Amino acid sequence: MKKLNSIKMAFILPTLLLVTVIYTAQSGISLYLIKTTVKEKVEENLKLNAKNEANKIYRELLAMEKIAVATANIIESMKSYDTDFIFSALKKNVELNPLIHGTGIWFEPYKYKAREKYFGPYWLRDKNGKIKLTWVYNTPEYDYFSWDWYRNPLKQNGKIVWTGPYYDYVSGLVFITAASVIQKQDKTIGVVSVDMTIREFQDYLPRVKIGERGFAFIIEPDGSYFGEKFLEDDTKDNITKGEAREIRKIGKKIIHSDKTEVERGNWKGEDVFIAHSPVNLAGLKMVLILPVSEVYESFNRVLTTSIITFLLAIILISIVLTTIFSKKILNPLSIMINKMKKVAGGDFNTNSTSIGTNDEMEELNSSFSIMTDNLRSVIQKEKFLRRIMLTSVGSPDIKDTIRTIINQTCRQLKSKSCFIVEYDEKKQELLFTRDYQTYTTFSDEFIPIFNKITAERRVLAVNDLNNFDLQESEREICDKFGIKSFMAVPILYRNTSLGVLCVVYTESYKTFTKADTELLYAIANQSAVVIYQAKLFNQIREVESMREIFLVTFTHDLRSPINGIQKVLEAILAEKFGTSLENFSELLENIHKTNKELLSMVNNLLSIYHYESGSFELNMELSSIEDIIEDVIRIMEPLAKEQNSEITKNIQKNLPQVMIDKDEINRVMTNLISNAIKHNKKNTSIYVSAERVNNEIKVSVRDNGQGIAESEKAKIFQKYPSTKRKIGTGLGLYLSKQIIDAHQGKIWFESVVDEGTVFYFTLPISE
Repeated sequence: MKKLNSIKMAFILPTLLLVTVIYTAQSGISLYLIKTTVKEKVEENLKLNAKNEANKIYRELLAMEKIAVATANIIESMKSYDTDFIFSALKKNVELNPLIHGTGIWFEPYKYKAREKYFGPYWLRDKNGKIKLTWVYNTPEYDYFSWDWYRNPLKQNGKIVWTGPYYDYVSGLVFITAASVIQKQDKTIGVVSVDMTIREFQDYLPRVKIGERGFAFIIEPDGSYFGEKFLEDDTKDNITKGEAREIRKIGKKIIHSDKTEVERGNWKGEDVFIAHSPVNLAGLKMVLILPVSEVYESFNRVLTTSIITFLLAIILISIVLTTIFSKKILNPLSIMINKMKKVAGGDFNTNSTSIGTNDEMEELNSSFSIMTDNLRSVIQKEKFLRRIMLTSVGSPDIKDTIRTIINQTCRQLKSKSCFIVEYDEKKQELLFTRDYQTYTTFSDEFIPIFNKITAERRVLAVNDLNNFDLQESEREICDKFGIKSFMAVPILYRNTSLGVLCVVYTESYKTFTKADTELLYAIANQSAVVIYQAKLFNQIREVESMREIFLVTFTHDLRSPINGIQKVLEAILAEKFGTSLENFSELLENIHKTNKELLSMVNNLLSIYHYESGSFELNMELSSIEDIIEDVIRIMEPLAKEQNSEITKNIQKNLPQVMIDKDEINRVMTNLISNAIKHNKKNTSIYVSAERVNNEIKVSVRDNGQGIAESEKAKIFQKYPSTKRKIGTGLGLYLSKQIIDAHQGKIWFESVVDEGTVFYFTLPISE
């Protein structure tokens, strides 16, 4: 108790002393500090307001500038002058921007029509707000060539030009004009003008709110008032003339300043803040006036209230803090410090008992205990996830990877049955992993549920399967295996579905907590990375294997004809000189045939490269598919006769022409008919047909040969064949698919072993 009293007094006395010091000192220093702060804040706010208001005007003027430039660009881009379109564009500009009074197009003498000196249509908004076209400025009396707003842009090499305010005697209004030259073929042919009147500024400035008695105005580059006071003759009020000496000095500084600043001065006998900011177009300056007395009137009231409130608050807070500190903080804080030291030392098994205060300190103690438990759980979860990663990385095999994930998940979630439903990318559906029957509990009837989980991309936790909506077949499966509770989560890698991870409980019901769902979700995320890497490794091995097979096949196919050519050349060179070439005609014919095959293989490789790189350009033209088929059959008939094969055609009459690259479609037909001849035994019959089906031409090449084995069907259009081919590189069908795809068509086949094969492709009919 003695110690408590000493701490209490040590806290109370400094607090009372602090209150006394504040009470005594504040009356002396608060006024100075707060006044300084208020002054800085007022100046800062005035600067900001001045800049904001200047920017508002700048944006409006900039919009006018853009309209002038855009209209000039439209006219410059016209091959011939579309007067109706030009007039429509001018009218639209005035309609869309309420600050624009009018806009016009003004051509150089005789530039629009050889016999007309003036061309100056002008769209304006009248007093009633109606947009109308006028030609009153298109007269010798007005002579727009003599006005500065027309002449100055011509001297600026195409740059936008702003005028200062000037009096327009036709309308009786004061204008500011943005003008842009119109050029064609590097020659100036006229000017586009966009006008704003002083009326818009006179409407705008009273709406600028600066305190209760503050106001705003704009001055011109020469210091004349614009927007507040302006006469329609040459007599203008000027901030650099006729005012007090101090204001004239400030006025000169304003018109030469390119910064946003605040001055202190005397305006008509009253002490004021004067903020000014450049508009940055047309040389205008925005000026804000705020009386100083207005600022400090409210300040004095606030200051008095603040001092009283502050004193009362300090006294009250001192009493409250003294009580809380002496009764509520010391002992509970000591207990909390001891717990924190244990946690800092790595001991997470802290005592979570109550400290007996039943207040915020008790809540803090409880929260700290929860935090410690959560931290312990997080550390355990991170260790578990790291263990999954480390044990899976050791084996790139997808089966071992999934087995590791399942074992670790069962152990962590204390379940005897876990499994993964994998996503089949080729079939684009979820399939049970038949290779892992040890871990599979459910059957295919549950696929719809897992599809829903994948679609919704969230954890599905079912505490009691009796209360879950299931189909009758699904419930029978659950009853058969004695499933009471289960939890499942999609395995996603960068929004790509890899499968579903599921945990099943059969011995007793499981009430899943938020921590359980979060843990399974974390396992799924970690598993996604591991499974994706394993699948990627398998794909790389498959691609590498396919590449090796292709290289072996292609090398073999190249070596055979090259050896043939070599032997023929050796036979020719072995003959005596002077022997007639007729003796070598058969040998030369073999060289020519072999060389043609080599060239075909190389051309196929080059074409595939161009298609895959996107650099191939089709030479599209309207062509007859019937002519192409007949040309190919005529060329392939000698090869068919060598095999005692017969080619029959059946082409529908009056087939429409199609927009195609004839040479590429010819190549497809040649590949299909050549394959039907080469890859079948002798005496094979080949049937070629073409017909119209809806909006497509459907072509087929059928044979009654040996057919394609079921194991080879999925690989028939692959770039790299997975097995050794007896004839050719296997690139012909891959290239054919690239060609048909490029024509927006489809290619496919049907085949039965020992009965034959038929290849189809379609081409869209040109409208």
